[in-house]
Amino acid sequence: IGYLIMLNRIALLLVILFFAGASIGNTDIRPTEKHIKATNIITGVIQRYHYKKVALDNNLSAQIWERYLDSFDPNHNIFLQSDINHFARYKYKIDDTLLQSNLDPAYEIFLVFIKRLENRVKYAIALLDKKYDFTIKELYEFDRHDKPWPIDVSESDTLWDKRVKNDLLSLRITGKSSEEIKTTLVKRYERLIRNMEQWKNEDI
Repeated sequence: IGYLIMLNRIALLLVILFFAGASIGNTDIRPTEKHIKATNIITGVIQRYHYKKVALDNNLSAQIWERYLDSFDPNHNIFLQSDINHFARYKYKIDDTLLQSNLDPAYEIFLVFIKRLENRVKYAIALLDKKYDFTIKELYEFDRHDKPWPIDVSESDTLWDKRVKNDLLSLRITGKSSEEIKTTLVKRYERLIRNMEQWKNEDI
């Protein structure tokens, strides 16, 4: 259990580190001296955790890589499978990059996530004007953590289409008007982005 906690903390430290140095919408960011120094803290956490030496090797690298991706997208509905395939080149190199204070691979993942998140939020808001047929029986999976990432944008659109439809239906049965529902959901989807900034400020 302690080992898993350590892995989660490492992934969280990396996520916080990047949000500390960037704002949503700003894709022209690079690791700074502050970030490079912070990697030394992270590697120190790894090697001194629970008073025993933990090897920062390919095995640990793969586990950090997986938890880092899940820290951003635990429900597997933001990244695409093509993104994950592209990031796979770093799966067994996180150990080397951390030891070299090289944050470029992790920053690349971070920037792709922000791009995908903003795209999904815009898409969801646009769907609020769609006329849905609520008489059709469809299955919407709330928890997709153990499911694969969508293979492409088309599959991702289908997932988000079902999500928006489910959100609309959930609010309709409460008796809200169409305008109230749209206002509520616009705020909810936009909050997905705002929460990233708030989460950063609270956790640093």
